[in-house]
Amino acid sequence: ARGGKVLADEAPGAYDEAGVKIDRAVPGVEMLGEAIADYTSIDLGGAAGETASVKSAAVEEAKRLRGIVSKALAAAGVTPVVSVVGADGAEVACDAPLRRDGDTTLFAMHVDTFGSSNNGSDSKVKGTDTGRFNLEKAPKVVAHLPVKGHVYDVRARRYVGYTDTITTTLAPGYTRMYSVLKTQPEPVTVECPGSVKAGEPIRISFAAANTVGPQVFNVRIVDPSGKAPWRFRKNVRSVDGRGEYVFETAFNETPGEWRAVVTHVNTGSSREVRFTVGSAPAL
Repeated sequence: ARGGKVLADEAPGAYDEAGVKIDRAVPGVEMLGEAIADYTSIDLGGAAGETASVKSAAVEEAKRLRGIVSKALAAAGVTPVVSVVGADGAEVACDAPLRRDGDTTLFAMHVDTFGSSNNGSDSKVKGTDTGRFNLEKAPKVVAHLPVKGHVYDVRARRYVGYTDTITTTLAPGYTRMYSVLKTQPEPVTVECPGSVKAGEPIRISFAAANTVGPQVFNVRIVDPSGKAPWRFRKNVRSVDGRGEYVFETAFNETPGEWRAVVTHVNTGSSREVRFTVGSAPAL
């Protein structure tokens, strides 16, 4: 609708909805001759394209196709928004989406396991150990972002620094997630009543001061047994760094000391408050 070009690995619109080839020219389709020639000339070895292993062939084909697509994009004037390179300075094949929500930027990195299970149980995969991730042994990568700000490692709940460059490791199957904020928020604060009777609502208010742009808070309510029922969990998106969560306690709710745990997802800052649920009022 806005014009521009669409890059496809095969000519789009060549077949109808029933899968029958259309015997006519497709309007608006410009064949990138050099890219098509490169695509059809990929040789994986052997008289019929045989290789030592299917896995190595898939990796090699993906590598060459990335080069073809990159060259075609560059010819069309499209340049990468994010750069992710390895210790040797070469580009790392990974998903690297970058999203903006107002003044808040979110960035992630993920590299596939190329056939091994997603939990890194294949000990032959670099950066994994049997049954768990070993991030210290994973390959080192450096990501260069188009925006500079206060960077937080969302999953590790750790402040990285005021920067536009992230240096870390990237294990196959493990996703790195970061938030980039214009200002450095204060620790999250939480307020709620000290007690409530069973059957009455309770209002939990929270905030992260010195924020700019949309923020996300996670709220968990923990009962006296230490369980956090799914019905008492909620993610709250806030545009001003403040939010609240109101829920109704049941008349037969477990009496005793409860906890509300609120986490500012963008920074990992967390705060816990306690309140008492008493007996239900007489009917």
